[in-house]
Amino acid sequence: MKNSPLLLERYYLSEVHFEANDALPATQPLPDLNLESTVEVRRHSDDERRYRVQLKVNFQPVSPDLVHQKGTVTFVGYFAVVPTYPLEKVPMLVETNAPSVLFGAAREMFCTITARGPWGMVTLPSQSFYQKPAPPAAENTSAAPVAKPAPVP
Repeated sequence: MKNSPLLLERYYLSEVHFEANDALPATQPLPDLNLESTVEVRRHSDDERRYRVQLKVNFQPVSPDLVHQKGTVTFVGYFAVVPTYPLEKVPMLVETNAPSVLFGAAREMFCTITARGPWGMVTLPSQSFYQKPAPPAAENTSAAPVAKPAPVP
């Protein structure tokens, strides 16, 4: 196994919100959850290999009528890419792997918070942050139309 070319310099929790509804009967089954993740990636203004990545993860029941528990966490991470990694591949590496690293922290935070609530621990399912690169723009191989010269009087 080898080390990743993506280095986590530091990360921190910037937002946490959790609500548990203990008024619902304990016999009621837990509903399915909706999971939403929002990623914001910003490149350092002076260094093409350093990034700030923010991941916001929100979970709530599919049905708004039966809210057992819901929550949101936001993590911010600072990442660097080793100098030997090809520069043209850096954005894809960061956009795919940096949110995945932060998602692990978000999953552990939700496990810790929900385990102390009345409904038991929620373990978030894995998510993929891979986005297929957009195909290169098609090259225009047809020659531009040439204007006909105006007739000479």
